[in-house]
Amino acid sequence: MPSESQTVPVLDKRLLKAHEAARYLGLRTDTIYKKARLRVLPSVKVGRALRFDILALDRFVEQHAVPARKS
Repeated sequence: MPSESQTVPVLDKRLLKAHEAARYLGLRTDTIYKKARLRVLPSVKVGRALRFDILALDRFVEQHAVPARKS
């Protein structure tokens, strides 16, 4: 179990800006924009702004997790 200092902070909003999504996923902001443009990463258009649903980002991570090899 991760220590309290290693846990992901609880966010008080559901839609993240690109730089927040990048920080959440540990990626660069330009990578976030590229993956969204290629429709690899789920995103939401709010007017002209691009936002990232934190629940969709969590599902994305779960779906792309590589299972551990069995010994």
